[in-house]
Amino acid sequence: MGSEETVWAPSLGTYLTDEVALFRVAHAISDGASGELYLELENCSTQELALCSARTVAGAGLRPVVPAPGP
Repeated sequence: MGSEETVWAPSLGTYLTDEVALFRVAHAISDGASGELYLELENCSTQELALCSARTVAGAGLRPVVPAPGP
């Protein structure tokens, strides 16, 4: 029985928010040696990129943005 836990990772292009800022998942990078998944998040206001582990993103309270229904 392993000690690995499943970490939710949003797919590429997903928009995430913490109700203050808006981010887009720009890239996903898997570290083959450790198995860790890293996400490159683009801040939609500043276009700055930040590289974070999927574990950090999952624990940061970010949630996916759900598009409003069309007409």
